[in-house]
Amino acid sequence: MAVRNVSVSSLYVHIPFCDSICAYCDFSKVLSNAFSHKDYLNALKHELSQYSIGQLKTIYIGGGTPSALSLEELTYLFELLKPYTQDLLEYSIEVNPESMTKEKAILLKKYGINRVSVGVQTFNESILEMIERNHKNKDVFHLIEWLHELSINDINIDLMYGLPNQDLNDILNDIEQACSLNISHLSVYSFILENHTKLMHHHYQSIDEDTDAMYYERINHCLKEKGFKHYEVSNYYRLKPSFHNLTYWHYDDYLGIGLGAHSKIGHETFCNTRSMTHYLNNRFLLNREILSDDELLFNTLMMHLRLEEGIDLLKYALNPYQDKINQFIDMHLLSIENHHLKATQNGLNVLDSILLELL
Repeated sequence: MAVRNVSVSSLYVHIPFCDSICAYCDFSKVLSNAFSHKDYLNALKHELSQYSIGQLKTIYIGGGTPSALSLEELTYLFELLKPYTQDLLEYSIEVNPESMTKEKAILLKKYGINRVSVGVQTFNESILEMIERNHKNKDVFHLIEWLHELSINDINIDLMYGLPNQDLNDILNDIEQACSLNISHLSVYSFILENHTKLMHHHYQSIDEDTDAMYYERINHCLKEKGFKHYEVSNYYRLKPSFHNLTYWHYDDYLGIGLGAHSKIGHETFCNTRSMTHYLNNRFLLNREILSDDELLFNTLMMHLRLEEGIDLLKYALNPYQDKINQFIDMHLLSIENHHLKATQNGLNVLDSILLELL
């Protein structure tokens, strides 16, 4: 196959392995002992060799659980990516507390990782057990301590609200605990009950929309008091935003490699297979789609409205949506400030409904 030249600012690398499967997860993942990690990394190397990539601004290693890889396997992965790491603004990896060791943290530092995203979900250990997370709070505390010792200070924590048996006090306690750990970024996601997950099988009922909106408002208020800037629907920062995720929210071009990874280059979007068997046999691509100008514009609008900054009306002409936009402005769900169209706080609460109407 001919090598394809791609000019992208960001590279996503998917590591699908998990030591166990959480009760809520429907991401592209496999149990660590189900397939050879080395075979997967070799296939990843082969897929990457099909592209000639220019200067990158960000690399993000996600999963799955990248920290489920051994020291040797992580070293192989980092060596594979080393040619693309010159002058990166941000080099990120997702980790789970129970699969991290101090030796792995030292390895991250050695290879220039400067941002670590820690999957915590909640500090309520009884809820952690219910959703089949295998770490304890002490694992989180040790990991944060190691990272700071190594001067890896751009640390994100992932939290969820609306989990089974979780009330408002649990959520606010999670926020308090996370903010006490000297982290720079926080992602707080509303729990979504997905098909083909253990919680769906056990007939767990999600919280209703009014409760979700109330929780969301309290979270936003609490984090603002803690000095966090709310810059995207579910994301907050003290130090800086996630530059890699801003690539997605600005709908800039990016390349994704690995099982189930997605890419967007110009008008073209494509995604990889979620079949490990196919992937290990170098049958990477699942489908490719060419977006029309209208589809590209809608996707750009959809992603920008997730951001506090909104979408620049001097850069994008939103004529096809103007009547609907005016209606939402009259309803105080959208607003225009400094030539930017953005969602109001009430608009963020019902953003999916707004986008559905615009579509």
